[in-house]
Amino acid sequence: MTSCLPVYALESNHNQWPVSNPDNNYISNQGFVHFAGYSVGYIYSVASYLCVTIYIDPDVDESHLKPEYYTLPQNFGGVFSDSGIRLGEGSFQKNRRIEPIETGFMDYSQIQFWRFYDTNSERSVVMPVIAVTNDEAGNEETINKLSAYTERVEKLISVMKRFDELYDVLNASQNSGSVVIGKHHPSDINLLCKVANAIQSAFNITVVYPDTHDYWIEGQGWSTATPEDIIYHWTTYKKFTSDEPIVTETDLISQNQLDKLDMLLDVVAPYWINHIENHRITKPEISYFE
Repeated sequence: MTSCLPVYALESNHNQWPVSNPDNNYISNQGFVHFAGYSVGYIYSVASYLCVTIYIDPDVDESHLKPEYYTLPQNFGGVFSDSGIRLGEGSFQKNRRIEPIETGFMDYSQIQFWRFYDTNSERSVVMPVIAVTNDEAGNEETINKLSAYTERVEKLISVMKRFDELYDVLNASQNSGSVVIGKHHPSDINLLCKVANAIQSAFNITVVYPDTHDYWIEGQGWSTATPEDIIYHWTTYKKFTSDEPIVTETDLISQNQLDKLDMLLDVVAPYWINHIENHRITKPEISYFE
């Protein structure tokens, strides 16, 4: 299994998904997970609110793992290590809690799910979780980047068009009349944009300032995009820092990096598309009157 790519903060009119707002953030973006039967914790990180990646040693049996608790990281002189302080018990990240959806021993070579809680309000969000091992051979093996991108361009367009369609639905719901039981949550437009922008940025189609192209879901480009259009974009649109195109004919990409891209298209994107499609306003439960 492979990890998701790290993607940096993006420019968008809809980038303040509530859980990523600095004043409300309750996602523990990095720390250590301690599995039953193992004496050390293993680093986990959340990549651009897309998914959780756990980095485990090659001798760990990823098919039989049970998270027992989570600890905070510490950084001394650039050295990242386990503080030993459990999540929620220290002065840092006091309002955060993580619970696996499945509490027993599970196969972490397959996608699993963790729920991240705000302990002050019990708000929560579920994220997909993938365990990865460092594969030196996969890092050494390289492939022509443009050829690899071209092989995946139709799937990328299909994914981005679905995000684009969902954006249109949610954009049309940005009014008080749409706040109705059974309808989409209008605020999910922020989550949608963060996820979609991060996935396309992993394929070098970024939406950060000063990019001016049409390929972002708040524009019109994805709705009519063809494979030829995207390949043309890769090979002609200039990098901000140079006159070179985004992808040259001689650029290389490692097999590990390609595995990460495939994970985005095959696992992460479908998860969030399904979540947004099915996340509807429910009837509130009234516990008592006062």
